[in-house]
Amino acid sequence: MRNVLFVVFVTALLTSCGTSSTSIDTSGSLNSGTTVEVSTGVTEETATTDTSTGESLYATPFTLEEIARHTIEEDCYTVIDGKVYNVSAFFGKHPGGDQNLLKVCGIDATSIFEQQHGNNREAQEALAEFQIGVL
Repeated sequence: MRNVLFVVFVTALLTSCGTSSTSIDTSGSLNSGTTVEVSTGVTEETATTDTSTGESLYATPFTLEEIARHTIEEDCYTVIDGKVYNVSAFFGKHPGGDQNLLKVCGIDATSIFEQQHGNNREAQEALAEFQIGVL
């Protein structure tokens, strides 16, 4: 019973601290091997470049030829400022309508995005969550 209370306490503590996951020894012994995984569901924003080197954190860059194969609503990739986005999940949510979003599928849409949205911070933030790589 004491071990269960300990696990509940530590789980609550880790959840309030924002720890994403950890293993807890439920026996009170470091050698028992019994663990409980604790996950808080906290997601962290992923950086796209290594701040010390400026290099991309994405393993393999996309090519324009590869982007050009993703041209339908259910599979829509676009490029803006050298970053690749899968905006398929944004259909039905884009304020300008699906027809405008469909126009940018499979292409480098940097000029279209800049012309339509300029320095609109909300549009840039909304776009960021769809990034899947770089060109």
